[in-house]
Formats: sequence, structure tokens, C-alpha cells
Amino acid sequence: MNKPILFICLLSLSVTALRAQTGAPPAQTLKGFFANEAAKTVWLGLDFSQTRWINDPASTPQAMANNVFPALNNLIVKEVKRYNVGEAFHHVNMDHDFTGVEENYGKLAVDSLHSTNSDDATRLKEADIRRIVSGLNMGNRTGYGVLLVVEGLDKTGKRVTTWATIVDMGTRTVLFTRRVEGKVGEAFGERNYWAAGIRNILDGIKDRFYKEWKKKYS
Repeated sequence: MNKPILFICLLSLSVTALRAQTGAPPAQTLKGFFANEAAKTVWLGLDFSQTRWINDPASTPQAMANNVFPALNNLIVKEVKRYNVGEAFHHVNMDHDFTGVEENYGKLAVDSLHSTNSDDATRLKEADIRRIVSGLNMGNRTGYGVLLVVEGLDKTGKRVTTWATIVDMGTRTVLFTRRVEGKVGEAFGERNYWAAGIRNILDGIKDRFYKEWKKKYS
């Protein structure tokens, strides 16, 4: 064995030994997420901490933050057959924990929630998602977590834009994040109107995007 390869092997063994000594959780990988679809995964919810609610006179920023956002997260849990996150991400062994996203309701900058610029629905970058995840309360959980960071609720464009995100909860590391959007139609009430977009996003991940991601990254 040549010296560079020997060094890499020894370094890997040293990291593994250090983790064992310190009790650090094993690192999760994106390849591992796609390879082990039976792995227990946690649905961390819809994160609205950087959402822009665009050109919608039907409600108020306060009502959106206090009522609609929590209602959307609750709807996904109550109507799991219609909004099945486990099926969307092909990981059916899925629990949920909304501790982090629920804490963020109280941190929303309500005054800047409403926007009149449709470009705000696609303004975030991957660095913004990493920053959101790094500050998300996941307690002492380890393993894989998934969430949708809601970027825009765009009434003009009739769409919901989100970042589908896979994380290593033990280190709060973003393993994967991609923008995915879903069209909305006609529905009664703010919750149901935007819920249609979320459902279309989950359906798109299940039927198309997950397969593309798995093929590329596994």
C-alpha cells in the first residue's frame, strides 16, 4: 500500500475512533439516504422563517403567521394520505417533529412577510437554506431529517416555491437541497389554497424528482 492511501485509511480509522470515544453520532450521507430507504427519517415540517407572501389581499400578515402557517403543518399530519411526505421521499418509516418550525413562528418578521414582487418567490440561495437549517432546533435527534423551506406563496404566479431539503440532524448539516415549486388552483380559504401547492410539490417529488435525485446521487 502506498503512503497516500495508507494515510487516508489511518485518518478514517482515527475519525471513527474519535467518534466512538466522544459519543458523537455517526455522520449521515446523501448516498446513504438514497441507499437505505428503510432508514428511520423525521419530517421536520414546513419552515416559514424566510417566506414571502406575495400579492395576496385575501388575508393579513398576522393571520398568515399566526393561523395559516401552523394550519398547513397540521394539515399534512392529519391528512397523511393526501400529503404523504414519507411516500414523496420514498422513506415510509417516518416520524414527525415540528419543534423547530413551531419555534420559528414566533421569530417571523411579520412586517416584511408580505411582498408585491413575484421575484421574491425565487430569491433564496443554497447558503440561505444552510443558515436556516443550522439554526433549526432539532433537540438531541440524530439521523436523517427532511423539510420543505417555504420560499414563496405567490398569488400572482399561482405557485408555492419551496426548497426540498435533506439534513443530517446530528450535525445540522444540509446533505441536499433543491428548489421545487407547485401550482395552486381555486380553493376556499387561505389554508386550502396554499395546501394545493404543497400537495403538488409532494406529488412531483414522489413521481419524478426523487427518482432523478437518486439516480444522480446514489
